[in-house]
Amino acid sequence: MPQQVLAMRDFGYNRAQVRRGQVFTLAGCRNDGGLLRHGHVKAFEGGHTYQCAVCGRVYAAEGFRQRCGDMDGMSEAERLAEQRPTVVERRPAVQLAQGWQR
Repeated sequence: MPQQVLAMRDFGYNRAQVRRGQVFTLAGCRNDGGLLRHGHVKAFEGGHTYQCAVCGRVYAAEGFRQRCGDMDGMSEAERLAEQRPTVVERRPAVQLAQGWQR
């Protein structure tokens, strides 16, 4: 029996891109068990869903559907920049050592 799941992160599945918050049906691929075991997806118990008017994907929450619509209007470079985690500015160790006193 096909199982509906909720994606917990963005990843590629069965030659398609799955986005975080998307509700989809597992296709019976070899790695389905691993996706569940490692927390990439979790079972979807049902409830209200929201469909993206741009691409047709179905989401579990309005915020994820809104993000999808926003991302579909972006270029590939903009999408990657949004998914990239922010970098924390770090000071060199020499500066830290100079500020330290006994």
